[in-house]
Amino acid sequence: MVNADGHAWLPNDIYRVFVLIKTDDKWLIYDITAVDNPAHTKAAAAELAIVQAAVDSMMTEEGLSTLPDPVTMPTSNMMHFPDWESSPNGGYVLIPTDAGNDKNTTDTDWISTPTTTGTYWCTSTGTVKQATTGYDN
Repeated sequence: MVNADGHAWLPNDIYRVFVLIKTDDKWLIYDITAVDNPAHTKAAAAELAIVQAAVDSMMTEEGLSTLPDPVTMPTSNMMHFPDWESSPNGGYVLIPTDAGNDKNTTDTDWISTPTTTGTYWCTSTGTVKQATTGYDN
């Protein structure tokens, strides 16, 4: 198959597909665009796995079986994830600060970047959920 420029379609090309349906007195147009970039899918899955591993490691090191104040609103801020309360006490986080506004007993950075591409929330048992991948349209 070739595109409008006469070039072959590549697996990651973005294209739009419409379906026209004629009803009794009007035409309906449905956009059934399929945009699936395997590289983005794999990157999002890898980031989720990294965040989950970081939460598991932090909880183990801190001796936590549950998080007192799990983050339930999706965020990409790992300095306030996976546990945060709006008080001077902060919470158990993946990147502790030197300011002492977190509950971590160690200064270990459990993840390498302060922000992620996707957004995440967490259950009280430490299960990380990916709300957005950061590659969403």
